[in-house]
Amino acid sequence: MTILFFLLFLLLVLVWLLIAPVTFSIDTRTPCVALNYRTVGNATLWFNEEWLLRIKILFYKKVIRLETLKSKSRKNKKKKGKTRGKFTLAKILWVMKTFRLVEWKLAIDTGDFTEDAWLYPLNFSTALGDKVRINFTDENFLCLKIRNRPWKILYAFFAMKIFLII
Repeated sequence: MTILFFLLFLLLVLVWLLIAPVTFSIDTRTPCVALNYRTVGNATLWFNEEWLLRIKILFYKKVIRLETLKSKSRKNKKKKGKTRGKFTLAKILWVMKTFRLVEWKLAIDTGDFTEDAWLYPLNFSTALGDKVRINFTDENFLCLKIRNRPWKILYAFFAMKIFLII
């Protein structure tokens, strides 16, 4: 009976890992890139006079200074036979279609007043809303947030193999 509960628990954990959302965000105003896997963990790369990487996975936390990492020397490896599972452009596109753009904002100043003036009508575009801001104040930034779920990536990858036989 306890084995059944243990297997059921493992199944629930596996299902949760497949349906939990994964969010990727970039903010260039505060040089920060973050990857968040809800309730599992997150990783944040940011710049504060040096590049830092903060990793949190469940109860484990660590901050790594990237400048202290040393590159390991690569040894020449013998090439093995044919590589399996090549990523074709079609596979990559099918997987990319599963990602959802949650939030984005872009501010542009080209440094040339004439080019900024030509681009300025984009500020009033109804299709872009308030997502794009052309300015003359030397302000440039990008805020981007993308979300996906692991089961969608797996489904897209394997469904393409089944349906298109690639």
